[in-house]
Amino acid sequence: MTLDPRMIIALLLTLTLAACNGNGNGNGNGNGNGNGDTTEDEIENGTDPDPDPDPDPDPDPLPSLSMSLSEGNATITVDWNQASFTDVTFNLCLAEEPLTGGVENCLVHNGAQYKDDITSPYILADLTNNQPYWVQLEAAAEDGRTRLSSILTAMPEDPDAAPGTAADRVLERRDLGFENPNRIFSAGAYAIVKKFYGLEFWASLGSLESTTEIALDDETYTTIRRNTNQVHEHNGKLYFMVDRTSDAGGGADIWVTDGTPEGTQLAVSGNTLGLSTNPNVRQFASVGDRVAFVAYYPADTRDRIFFIDAASDGGAFRLPSFEPYNGGVGNKLIGHQGAFYASSTESGHRSLHRINPETGATTEVWRMDSGSTNRRAPSEMISVGNSIYFKAIDDDGPALWRYLSGTGATTRLFNPDPDQPANADIRNAYNVTVANDRLYFFANHYDEDMTTNNGWRFDARLAYSDGTIGSTAGYWKSSLGAGWTVQDILNRNTLAVGDRFIFQSPSNADEELRNRWWISNGTVSGTLPVLVDDETVWAESNRERSVSAGEFAWVTDSARQGIYAISGQSSGNLRLEQSFRFIDNLTLVGNALWFTASPAGTCSNCTAVWRVIPDTDEQEDD
Repeated sequence: MTLDPRMIIALLLTLTLAACNGNGNGNGNGNGNGNGDTTEDEIENGTDPDPDPDPDPDPDPLPSLSMSLSEGNATITVDWNQASFTDVTFNLCLAEEPLTGGVENCLVHNGAQYKDDITSPYILADLTNNQPYWVQLEAAAEDGRTRLSSILTAMPEDPDAAPGTAADRVLERRDLGFENPNRIFSAGAYAIVKKFYGLEFWASLGSLESTTEIALDDETYTTIRRNTNQVHEHNGKLYFMVDRTSDAGGGADIWVTDGTPEGTQLAVSGNTLGLSTNPNVRQFASVGDRVAFVAYYPADTRDRIFFIDAASDGGAFRLPSFEPYNGGVGNKLIGHQGAFYASSTESGHRSLHRINPETGATTEVWRMDSGSTNRRAPSEMISVGNSIYFKAIDDDGPALWRYLSGTGATTRLFNPDPDQPANADIRNAYNVTVANDRLYFFANHYDEDMTTNNGWRFDARLAYSDGTIGSTAGYWKSSLGAGWTVQDILNRNTLAVGDRFIFQSPSNADEELRNRWWISNGTVSGTLPVLVDDETVWAESNRERSVSAGEFAWVTDSARQGIYAISGQSSGNLRLEQSFRFIDNLTLVGNALWFTASPAGTCSNCTAVWRVIPDTDEQEDD
């Protein structure tokens, strides 16, 4: 994929369905008969020689006004259902910002053009290419009745211009009371956009025509959850949790959608499985056609593993004899090379087990005797090629381990320091990120020359490992200056781009170096700040505001106003030309980036859904 500096994004959202305001009765005060001398008493007593107690009925409302837009080179063509109307005049408003107040208030908007008494199709000419426009149409009858169309957006484009990253309308706002979208997930080719509250979500392929609003049973449920560990995509389907009402037994169920109304259905009943008192799914995992999850099981007062199976009572069956590592640690269950692998803390030892995804039969593949009380079972497991990497703690401290499937060989990748056997040369691994089979992470690094603090001689280093003891090392620290520790990097963003590692410097690094995006190739000299047009890209720490796309990464800046495409180099990166406000929820759906944001310069409650289509020869056709 090639990125073009002409990258521009078009607004896809802000269709507001305005109410019809034309319902006048057209007969003055509504009780006259036209002869000028009839009184209310005469009408009531029936003495009027020409009684007419019933006013003329209200005229029928105007038909719905259906409008469509198509873009050309500096033009937008407007079509509508003119044949459905008689004795009306059509007026149009076009502006360079979202429209409010109907067509009659057109000229208060930036870049506004008001067109009256037009006919379909109507061509708006001499527009600016790559500029988004908002359009609304009005049908006005002679008796004062009016009908407004929905507000649509379009962006003229020059078909002969050099190709670049384009954007596409995705969704439309359907009513004035709609609450802002606050989460985007993927289900195969569909984007699943969750509303801020309630039980509705949209499924969209990226066009207005493909967008469907799907609602769950509001008598049974209260809220669709948005936590990432309680949402899972597998084989083109999205599994998600929904809270039940107290009248429906409380607790939560797992639903699944493939992006269609008929493919949205209940998958697992938490109440039937006995999960209602603590309905938290710790995490999902999948292998082949099998999806599993870890959840607290009240009857056993501990976590259990469940396999989703439509034929089972409640939609899932529990592995009753296996006890996974209890508690909220990261990734205690993963899918790897056709099987599940799970961590377990059992009496006398800590272990890693292989689980048959069809039968649930378990086999222990690695064990560490309990020893001291400080020892911990595998956690934060990652599947890379034919290996599983995980964190565990033995008597030499927290370390990164590698399990090689097929051989059963397990290697502790950190060597204890020969002069300090109770310490490791490198301890712990935070924010482990895989870039072309190499692991990058932050670690505690033993430094005998540093001033001790109650015997603590560890600074913080950027580290890497190729999966062997000799390749594992901490290599970069000093460029950030003094005063920061590994704890300061725990909740920062880390991403992979090809064989490069992208990360954010901590907020308490030296003033000119803090809160910046950096890129590293695993060497001190190759660890450099990310630059766009020779300017620093300041970092936003929220992990929902960056995403890796393989050949590059999408990130937002600290002000949440700009989106950047970062390649595998320190320089030569790009910024989308349009600015936004409140950028959030960067999500990859297929080969396109989706996100929520408000257009720059508009109201703070104008959050929309946007999409960036990569510049390839195989762009999807909506």
